Amino acid sequence: MKYLFTLISVTVVFSAFAQRPLPAFHSFRDKFLYLDTNRNYFDKPISSLTDSLVTLVQHAKRINDRELDFIVRIFGCEHAAKDPASKTDAVEKELKQIYADAHESQLKYVEAYALQALGDFYGNSKKLQSEAIEQYMAAYDIYKNFNSEEFPARQTYTYSLGGIYYRYEDYENAIKYMQEAR
Repeated sequence: MKYLFTLISVTVVFSAFAQRPLPAFHSFRDKFLYLDTNRNYFDKPISSLTDSLVTLVQHAKRINDRELDFIVRIFGCEHAAKDPASKTDAVEKELKQIYADAHESQLKYVEAYALQALGDFYGNSKKLQSEAIEQYMAAYDIYKNFNSEEFPARQTYTYSLGGIYYRYEDYENAIKYMQEAR
């Protein structure tokens, strides 16, 4: 019975994507913006989002696009981290693995995105604020070398870095990064 339900779910998801084929992605920017602009569609509990994300990951593997695979998995981790039913240690482990794999593959945009997601993950815990700053700074050290065309979230991420410094009452750094984000 469970197999039949899974088969039906997969068939429904594939038929939905068959009606709306995925665009050709030519850059990190295209992939990131596709997911970012479709956040409303993906803004569901992680349990109902899993099939869509699995389909995207399978698509990435089928066309041999590691960058898309990593981006979709990070996106899934970001959503799972917000879901109270998710196991946070699994999310943290997955983000760290994605970062390590992206680093090994020299996918700098993905490295920055994974580190930023780890910073967000740690930033949600008052006990882990210093770890959040470490991850945000590591991400910043990568994405500061890219312009906003290459790395669309650059401004938002830089502002988030300033925001975490503000929470720590390090106003000098908070102002520095928030002004840079403008």
